[in-house]
Amino acid sequence: MAVDVIVIGSGPGGAWVARDLAESGLKVKVFEAGPRHNPDTDFKEDVIEMWGFFGWKGQRVKVGQGVGNMSTGVGGSTLDYWGMSPQPQNFSIEEWPSVLLDDMFDTTQVHPDFPASGYYKPIKFFKWIDDRIPIDTSQDRPISCGAQLCIKAANELGLTAGRAPAAMLPPKYARVDDKGYPLEGCVGCAHCTIGCRRPLQMPLHAKAKRTMQVAAIAFAEMYDCEVVPNAHVTRITTDGGGAANGVEYKIKGDPTTYSETAHVVFLGGGAIESPRLYLNSGLPEPNPSMPQVGHWLTDHQQSEVAFFSDYPETLPFTGNFVGSFITNATPTDQLDGIIEAIGGGFPMVGVNVALANPQKDPDNLSQPHPTRPLLWGQELKTLMARFRDATGMGTQTNDEMIYENKIAVSASIADEYGPIAELHYEPTPLTMERHERQTARKVDICRQAGGSNVEIIMNYPGGSGSHPMSTLRMGDSPTNSVCDWNHECWTVPRLYICDASCLPNGLGGSNPARTINAFASRSAYYAMQKYFPAVWHNRTWSW
Repeated sequence: MAVDVIVIGSGPGGAWVARDLAESGLKVKVFEAGPRHNPDTDFKEDVIEMWGFFGWKGQRVKVGQGVGNMSTGVGGSTLDYWGMSPQPQNFSIEEWPSVLLDDMFDTTQVHPDFPASGYYKPIKFFKWIDDRIPIDTSQDRPISCGAQLCIKAANELGLTAGRAPAAMLPPKYARVDDKGYPLEGCVGCAHCTIGCRRPLQMPLHAKAKRTMQVAAIAFAEMYDCEVVPNAHVTRITTDGGGAANGVEYKIKGDPTTYSETAHVVFLGGGAIESPRLYLNSGLPEPNPSMPQVGHWLTDHQQSEVAFFSDYPETLPFTGNFVGSFITNATPTDQLDGIIEAIGGGFPMVGVNVALANPQKDPDNLSQPHPTRPLLWGQELKTLMARFRDATGMGTQTNDEMIYENKIAVSASIADEYGPIAELHYEPTPLTMERHERQTARKVDICRQAGGSNVEIIMNYPGGSGSHPMSTLRMGDSPTNSVCDWNHECWTVPRLYICDASCLPNGLGGSNPARTINAFASRSAYYAMQKYFPAVWHNRTWSW
């Protein structure tokens, strides 16, 4: 029996589409390539034990630097992220057309919680996400002494800095949900990069870290959405008129190919797997003379910088979630494409740096090759003995978008689901120049925060982060994009793009999950308006 809507993928795009449409009364079915996890039994308190737990397990070919790996499982990439949820800065979204801006932000007003930060006031779909996840934008949330030192140092250097918005229920979250369950909030264990079990033995939707498994899928299933885990979609099918009408898929370990039909299909497999599926499905290219599918791939260049100092533990609350603070670039830097830097003020970033690549000299980031050797043996042990004195932060740099960076499919390598993805990516000289300046800013903050006795370690030049975007991007014409401003594919009616691949540029914030959520909700809204008008009066949105 056909369903109303098929959603491919359960990350920040697909999961939110499923929640909005299921709550509005449509029959929704979600296919997720990864397994379903039970946080209480499957997640560990030890970060090392969880390392790589959610990573994509299939083959991929990297040409050039490649981009960050993505996670899989019910909840998608939000299972393995910092919970840090900034919105795009003004300079980045001003590139968007008014049809997008008017659905997301009031560009005449600054964000009331961040008056000096360069953020517009969220409205409609962005505020919808903020209220329903919910996103904690509180500036009085307890954070560690190290994080507080970094905020103070950034402010002293003339940067805007503060506690980062987070998809995390704050500590001592004193309320109950709509079913009467108490919600305890984050306990500051600092293990939220990879998985989150807290609060233990509570219903899934009550967990502190608002992954898409928690904040979207759990609610969609309350409205009878069906989620099929370990189900890898191998082809999007079309009817005689070329409109999407369903999928073919395989269940892990089963060679049989199954099929399902639907009135509308949403593609939310992420910026790597979504173009792979589009290409493997043989769907038409909107611009054969200059193909758009898979092109314009962006990522965020990323490095970590940490410092050790003998500052006293002055605050009563010393734990915090990883992405606990954020520093914004100056207006001049923003015009050059520099975006936020993020930090936790907690030791894990310091460990990541110490175990990473050979380092460049913090006093000479423009040197062509690293000069500091990789830490090892007794030197590493000595450093790790000072684990609790480490404070770290990560840098995120906006890519220069170029046509040559792309996702393709291999002509020679296939797995059981079809030709595998090829990741063609090299950062441009401008991208790396931005990255160098961004990293230098973080070194300055470390020196300012740590004082005269500061010791800095870093993994610059680092590499690409885990934020591939824009490979099936939106636009005003098939000549330069794959889908229109309402997310519907130009050449495949009834197929909507709802994940990071639809972003018109690579600037969703230094963690784009919140932006993807808002775009996904918007795609669901316009699809229901066009193809399910009889259900329109039951929509969840108030506009």
